[in-house]
Amino acid sequence: MGRFNLKLKKIKMFFVVLVGLLTPFILYAGNTGKITGAVTDKEMGNPLLGVNVIISEMAMGAATDDNGYFIILNVPAGLYDIRAEMIGYSAMTITNVRVSGDLTTNIKFALTPAVVEGEEIVVEAVRTEWFRRDCCGWRCNRV
Repeated sequence: MGRFNLKLKKIKMFFVVLVGLLTPFILYAGNTGKITGAVTDKEMGNPLLGVNVIISEMAMGAATDDNGYFIILNVPAGLYDIRAEMIGYSAMTITNVRVSGDLTTNIKFALTPAVVEGEEIVVEAVRTEWFRRDCCGWRCNRV
């Protein structure tokens, strides 16, 4: 009987340690998801490289690769507004994107080309005489 009780205690201890090690993983599971998608040019349908895709409510985001794809990992479950923006294109926001734990949410953006306008810049210059002309031709002395 003594050997049986010792084995039983070892088995109980093994399960206590196993549950203790797995509890953090079980509690963390299901709390985060990921957002994937693609960004294309609305007029031509071509994928866009380097578009910033940002979760408006958080400081999280990603840039698209050369095929126009992006992945944002470890996004807490919830509803978000996702914004895509790039110079030369109008920004686009998709609202109420639902992210669920352990699932992937797929969204697609089609950005419209836009003209980038800036302020008018005027450059003025004043010509200065570097060389003085005399009656015999040019002198190479500075004024």
